[in-house]
Amino acid sequence: MIRRSTSTPLWLRLAGLVIGASIFIWIPFEDLGIQWVLLLSVAICGWFATRILLNHTTRNWLTVVRHSLVGGLAGLVVAPLAFLLIILKNGLHAHGTPDFTVDQIQTLFNLVPYLSISGLLTGLGCGLWRVAR
Repeated sequence: MIRRSTSTPLWLRLAGLVIGASIFIWIPFEDLGIQWVLLLSVAICGWFATRILLNHTTRNWLTVVRHSLVGGLAGLVVAPLAFLLIILKNGLHAHGTPDFTVDQIQTLFNLVPYLSISGLLTGLGCGLWRVAR
């Protein structure tokens, strides 16, 4: 048997499996709110941001900047990813009327500045914590 080493920790791989499984669980339900789609989108973006940041081992001020930028970018991508999940769910359900209204999608895109700032601040906090450790 050939053993392949990976730099991805086991907990991160398991978290990815849980996120993927929860998407397949969420799709068949008749969910009319945007809470679950936002939660799944935040989980996916957070997973990718963590995956990117775990490969860097430097411990200086560049770590704080890198974490802040990746966090802000992850926060910026949450709403478009949630929109793609909404399109996926509406396409798979193929109802006469979509599961999500135009007002809900507009509300989702109105959250972009708040999600970006929260991602930036979360990245900043994680970067400072990582440098201080």
